[in-house]
Amino acid sequence: MRDPGKAWQMTQTTASSFPKEAIPLPSSAWALIVQQLDEQGGRSMAESPPNRRIYERKRYSKTLRCIVRLKQSAGPAAVYQVHTRNLSAGGVGFFFGGYLHPGTACHLALMDREGRGHVLGGAMRWCRHVAKTLHECGVQFDQPIDVERFLDLATAESD
Repeated sequence: MRDPGKAWQMTQTTASSFPKEAIPLPSSAWALIVQQLDEQGGRSMAESPPNRRIYERKRYSKTLRCIVRLKQSAGPAAVYQVHTRNLSAGGVGFFFGGYLHPGTACHLALMDREGRGHVLGGAMRWCRHVAKTLHECGVQFDQPIDVERFLDLATAESD
């Protein structure tokens, strides 16, 4: 984990300058999107590589709990609020309004269960089209995290 005191300042802004949601939708719409993806089994078998997961994923559908800072090859870094889907010790899944190239470096600011911010480095591992401009993205953290800092594992649903 990066220095949470310094790095978390990227999310400590006034309401007017807080990063815009990458895809502004009401909670009910997010719930429907996740439900439909769950019913389809997540990724289609044609798209899915063999399961190489090391860590169990837990549902982490927390709007406004994740800020992502992306540094693409051209131009300055951009900061967005994203809607997360799941979290594991090795990475996080979230929704974004466009395609993100695998290998893209990023920093994610996640809020723990006690409201403290943690900034984690990582890289985009995969990105898939869901509908229209909506994409589901997976980031692998540079270092594994303690998921229990962010979720109550006794009540967290596996994803």
